[in-house]
Amino acid sequence: MKSIPFWRLLGLVAVTLPLAVAGCDRAPVEGGGSTPTAPAKSDAADVVARVGDAAITRAELEQAAANDLDDLEQRRYQLLSGYLNRLVQEKLWKAEADNRGTTVDQLRKLEVEDKAQPPTSEEVDALLNQEQYKRALDSRLAGAADDAEKQKRTQAFRQQIEGRLTMDRREKRMQAFTEELRSKRPVSIALKPPVTKRVDVPVGDSPVRGSASAPVTIVEYSDFQCPFCSREQGVLEQLRQRYGEKVRIVYKHFPLTSIHPNAQKAAEAAECANEKGKFWELHDLLYQNQTALELDKLPGYAQQVGLDPNEMKQCLDSGRMVARVKKDADSAAAVGVTSTPSFFVNGIKVRGAQPVEYFQGLIDAELGAKG
Repeated sequence: MKSIPFWRLLGLVAVTLPLAVAGCDRAPVEGGGSTPTAPAKSDAADVVARVGDAAITRAELEQAAANDLDDLEQRRYQLLSGYLNRLVQEKLWKAEADNRGTTVDQLRKLEVEDKAQPPTSEEVDALLNQEQYKRALDSRLAGAADDAEKQKRTQAFRQQIEGRLTMDRREKRMQAFTEELRSKRPVSIALKPPVTKRVDVPVGDSPVRGSASAPVTIVEYSDFQCPFCSREQGVLEQLRQRYGEKVRIVYKHFPLTSIHPNAQKAAEAAECANEKGKFWELHDLLYQNQTALELDKLPGYAQQVGLDPNEMKQCLDSGRMVARVKKDADSAAAVGVTSTPSFFVNGIKVRGAQPVEYFQGLIDAELGAKG
């Protein structure tokens, strides 16, 4: 069974249309780093403040706030595109229901609830055998008065996992059916993403998924211990499935060691695996087990993807990959990244965890521009 991310099953992170950026911050966002969007034109005499004889103009103010203003424009577009996607989906489903002579609720039952397979007991058992779920269950059993209470809590935990699995499968089926409806009825989106300054982010020797000739490159700055980064891996996978060779994904490390003490060594382990051609295999496994990334567990994960655990331990102990990870972190500072996840879609900065529809809007605009 394909592993389901821990956050997804336990509902640790809500998937909504956020007004605030969802991500892990090392420090407050400040101006600087990337080249900011040029401020709106204003008269040099448009003074907004004076300090003695010195004047501060609106142009200076907007230049100082340019990065944050770009973030606000992105959030506005994210909100609008999210609601637009919802309205498009509602109209697609209503048109299909009318065509079949039924209701939307009946259509949902027929195409989603009846077709999404419920999880089996064996699938739940497999998840409970994973390290992160064992820890979560142990935490719930702590303080139980007797075996009967432990059994009760264990059953409640199993039911929660079953419920989350069911919801996950129904959501995926709903997305798949909506895509089927899109293919049957033309959908044209006129809403355009905000125009922001593009940042040149060199790919260098970073791990890549996809073709070098892809018209759209997504550079991701990420942290293996960041829950928001874990959430976005599913979004990136959806984009890869939707766009195929039109999109490539570039991974760069930005471990936030002040809040994620295991992120640095996890990043080094991924680079050790990269030497052996197993970066993405270990990448996926580390995110699946991001609540259990202690140093002594990393060789075991390496073994699960076909690497020699002793060689992994030697690589980590040597510190050979410290400089490689630092190189990525230094490049993050150079392009104005202060939090994870952060992305650049053909140089357009996207800060924080975003829904798949947000990226689709950016990608479609890029593909349209190149077409």
